[in-house]
Amino acid sequence: MTRLRLASLMATLFFFAFATIVLPASPQEVSVSAEQVEYTLPYHGILPDHPLFFLKNTRDNLWLFLSRDNIKKAELLLLFSDKRAGMAISLSKKGKWEEAGIALTGSESKFSSAIDAIDNARKQGAPPGSDFIQTLKLSNAKHRQIIESLLKDSPAGNRTEVESALKTNISLKDRLSRF
Repeated sequence: MTRLRLASLMATLFFFAFATIVLPASPQEVSVSAEQVEYTLPYHGILPDHPLFFLKNTRDNLWLFLSRDNIKKAELLLLFSDKRAGMAISLSKKGKWEEAGIALTGSESKFSSAIDAIDNARKQGAPPGSDFIQTLKLSNAKHRQIIESLLKDSPAGNRTEVESALKTNISLKDRLSRF
């Protein structure tokens, strides 16, 4: 085989090896003072502090790039957003507060992109179902609960990213209220 064929075969096998791994969802409960949001976050897999995390990120970006339907794109972005929120919980438990804040900011960024994808779908005449909108609202509430919990528990010097994520979450809730 030529080098090009061998490289493309290896890339294809590598992609499918990582793309077909499905792990069971495990709920991650966060204790907050007021009400608990009944929304289960998906299992996040490896964390950003893992040396192979860039492969997971590359796979997710490729998966997103290959999705042409805006509703499917929004569903993927919601999944990635929820996984990053779960990562923030795990990173905070490890005492990696700065990385947890970055994960929360990334989570809210992915969530914002999901809303953008829904707006694009509506402009094209294919609005999402009310069930998906309700799922987005529940996810937003769960993210807020996680952010507030981490804001309460985080050391004073590492709150900048978490506070930024909270501001973004509030603005995203306002955008969701229009649906």
